[in-house]
Amino acid sequence: MNDYRAQSTNGPPRSSALAGGRLICALFGFIPFFPSIAAVILGHIALVKISRNKGRLHGSGRATSGLVLGYLGVAFWLSLRIFVVPIALPYARQTAAMNNMKCVVVGLCLYQEDYEAYPDDFLDLPTAYLPREIAAEIKAGRHDYVYVGNGLKLDSIKEPDRTIILYSKPVSLDNYINVGLANGKVIGVKAKDIEGACAKNNWILPKPRD
Repeated sequence: MNDYRAQSTNGPPRSSALAGGRLICALFGFIPFFPSIAAVILGHIALVKISRNKGRLHGSGRATSGLVLGYLGVAFWLSLRIFVVPIALPYARQTAAMNNMKCVVVGLCLYQEDYEAYPDDFLDLPTAYLPREIAAEIKAGRHDYVYVGNGLKLDSIKEPDRTIILYSKPVSLDNYINVGLANGKVIGVKAKDIEGACAKNNWILPKPRD
């Protein structure tokens, strides 16, 4: 027993496995968030064990370097969450909503070309004119569109570049409205309501038909 203890205390210095693990976690900490947390925890544990073993464990340099990188990774992700995400998220939502509306407006315009008029009801637009995912959302009522092109014929639209056939409700995108025009274009504007958007851009808003 005593020989074993003597060998365990008198052997060559060993490297702390936690110190190496701490450095690895820190290096990957800028990709996800949790490895940085793990790196900070492992780094502190490694430094404590190294100090308690009084020279029998080494690797304090790697543990300290990893600890610094871990804290930098935590600070990076926290700043990203606090400052960048709140700014970028509305733009991402707006871009996705505009792209979806472009698909819908193109479908309405293709329908108008085939039948010489827009559908009487928005839900009457055949799914063949829309991407499958968007058609399913519309049929299920999971959309924020207001359709005002009910039964309009192209020859009755004097100014297609100013006439609205579809728009989104402003409350869904923080007072940002997507407007689909009869010429197939979709434009996003900052406005509290569609009337304000029309007044600002000189658009024509047809009255919805019952």
